[in-house]
Amino acid sequence: MEKAVLGIYAKVQSRKPNDYQLLELSSDNLYGSTNTGFAGIPEIDALAISPTNPILTAFWQESYAGIFRANAVISNVDKPKDYTESKKNQHLGEAKFMRALFYFDLVRTFGAVPKVLTALSIEEARTYKRSATELIYDQIIQDLSDAIENLPLKSALSRNRASKEAALALLGKVYVAKKDWANAETVLRQFFTSYGDNYMLVADYNQLWSLENENNSEVLFSIGYTDGTNGQDLSTAFVPNGGIYNLVSRGAEVALPSWSLHKKIQADDKRLRKTIESNYLSAASGGQNAIYFPYASKFIVKQTALAAGLDLPVLRLADVILLYAEALNENSKLSDAITQLNKIRQRAFGSQSHNYSI
Repeated sequence: MEKAVLGIYAKVQSRKPNDYQLLELSSDNLYGSTNTGFAGIPEIDALAISPTNPILTAFWQESYAGIFRANAVISNVDKPKDYTESKKNQHLGEAKFMRALFYFDLVRTFGAVPKVLTALSIEEARTYKRSATELIYDQIIQDLSDAIENLPLKSALSRNRASKEAALALLGKVYVAKKDWANAETVLRQFFTSYGDNYMLVADYNQLWSLENENNSEVLFSIGYTDGTNGQDLSTAFVPNGGIYNLVSRGAEVALPSWSLHKKIQADDKRLRKTIESNYLSAASGGQNAIYFPYASKFIVKQTALAAGLDLPVLRLADVILLYAEALNENSKLSDAITQLNKIRQRAFGSQSHNYSI
């Protein structure tokens, strides 16, 4: 059963490094590079996506493969008789958390999708209909409520496992996506009241994206990778083709940050160079002759065999703070919302000089 649960995580582990191709490239943040021609990317970049787009297909198939594995754990969790009750509850909670996460990604991307909670035969799958968006959200909320009930705290778990706090935070995010502001505020306030002291913003934003600090005080839930052997290629996806001197030997240069995004970041925002680096030192030139070449820099770390070991966060404390600020604002509690927002502003600029006021 332990291996079956790890198999659920494996599906999001394989999908997540490529999520940007569908979820970010279609936004105003990135545009496709002419350097690397991946099938399906020009369609997404032009917002002219066909049903046969291979990136769309992979996202769908990996997500439903993860749901299939979660369903298998949930259906069979009672069969083993030799583990403790707490371990059984943990496995059930992890499976429901992960199923909710997959469905949350699917419903936000496609809207109405098939709600599959049991194993289907090939014949059944061919004729299975989509469920209304609201029914998918109902299932997500039910799964996360069950996960909160069953999961241990993060402190009792190994790295990269779903926890009670992560389930509660994700539930708050779901309510924000639904624009159910009353429940969003209630759930997110419960997170901070019950578990807020267990997490802390990392003082230096740049340290969030280092190998040495990947399991930091801000991470609620992340997907784990191992350099060279079970790594991820997101750390090379945005690297210029000629590599980066003393860091990465070769880059894929699949996508580049848009100028409109670049202009939005203030020059004294300490997050700037860990989001967009402009001073390009090519590995191919031995670091000589720096040129102006803006590229997305957040996930780039030293790596072997172009497979980085940097864990990829799914939920961070900063996310939850901003979600809480949004819910408070929508509920006409502007002063409280600004208090939350300024926590992020102060970290971004290193002082209170850019804090907002009423």
